[in-house]
Amino acid sequence: KAIDFAAKQNDISTEFIIALASTESDFNEKAISSKGYKGLMQIPQFVYYPDANILIGVRIFKEKMIEAGNDVMKAIVLYKGYPSGSVRGIQQAKKVISLYNQLKEIKNGQN
Repeated sequence: KAIDFAAKQNDISTEFIIALASTESDFNEKAISSKGYKGLMQIPQFVYYPDANILIGVRIFKEKMIEAGNDVMKAIVLYKGYPSGSVRGIQQAKKVISLYNQLKEIKNGQN
């Protein structure tokens, strides 16, 4: 429900949020990165509720979209903490986009 709510509030598809969360934490709400980012969306601060983690993560992504001039690939790179144009960041962004496209195909196959 939090993903659906965040999607509607931020005009981002649920499939994209799922793809981003999957690549961030593999859906482990207790995940902590080597840089100290936490939860499903790997946000800087700890929040107890996974739903809040999703909402904050999506809001951070929206901020990265503004920073990136609405360039989704660049925004993903920035969200993941890489400098714009970084090879590793672009690889990670492509992973998100690939998973997102797979999820869209699955959804469209069900309609």
